[in-house]
Amino acid sequence: MAVACAVSIAATIGQASAHTRAQLIGCRVLVGITLAAKASAAPLLTAEVAPNDLRGTYEAGELGMSSRYTKLVLKSWRGE
Repeated sequence: MAVACAVSIAATIGQASAHTRAQLIGCRVLVGITLAAKASAAPLLTAEVAPNDLRGTYEAGELGMSSRYTKLVLKSWRGE
């Protein structure tokens, strides 16, 4: 996780200081890869550190909020 954060910070700085399109695209790809690594590792780390009585509730709540938000956005986007 720390490596992904460090690479993400470096790639973001690289995006800001890119001089060519190839540099910008390369840094964007790196940010995408590190974002995926952090997004998949964060729930696991949260579950590991959570107290026994709260384990699993955070992820379940996050999933529920995510699906409700997605439905809301799709309804407004489709004009329903």
